[in-house]
Amino acid sequence: LGNAYVRMGEYESARKVFEEGLEYSFTHGVPAVAKYPDHGGLYVTQEKYPEALAIFRKGLLRPGIPEDDVIFNKLSLAECLAKMGAFDEALSVNRGAEIQINQPLSMPEAIRKLPEFKRYLYENYAIIHASRKEWPQALLWYQRGLDTILAYASGSDREAGIFRVEIGNIYLKMNRPDAALLSFHKALEAVLPTFRASVEHIPNPESFTAENV
Repeated sequence: LGNAYVRMGEYESARKVFEEGLEYSFTHGVPAVAKYPDHGGLYVTQEKYPEALAIFRKGLLRPGIPEDDVIFNKLSLAECLAKMGAFDEALSVNRGAEIQINQPLSMPEAIRKLPEFKRYLYENYAIIHASRKEWPQALLWYQRGLDTILAYASGSDREAGIFRVEIGNIYLKMNRPDAALLSFHKALEAVLPTFRASVEHIPNPESFTAENV
């Protein structure tokens, strides 16, 4: 419910849901109810990174958190640190999550979510490299994330569309508008079932350059 409110932009309602869940988890001794990754993610969405950081760190210190939430918490922390500009710590946390992901997981729920972990892991590496303006490396990691989404049944069209947009943005940074336009086109095809324009209808990118000379 909290995540649904976040997607709708109802941040205050989301905050109340997450805080009620956290209180319930302590009152009734059920740490699994406290969704620290989702709770902190609310503040990442609002770019309130210090608040998010505090929630993620508390989640990692609390015993009894399910294996899948522990991994998501590490990945969420790495993303938050990257967006705060703490790239070295972000890399360290992300690599720690990668080590855990690559080891045999013990809980069925964590095993089921392995593709999600990998997608998030690759996206974090992409964010870090993009923030450092290391475009080829960022492109590589976004592409690995997209390949993961497309390879598993749990991958969604929405996720594929988001990654294709990010790939298009990286191509623009690399001065490759033709590749960027193609990626944006594929993103539209992924998220809009009624989108029918063919690739041949994409404008010549050189015309955009000429208009701005």
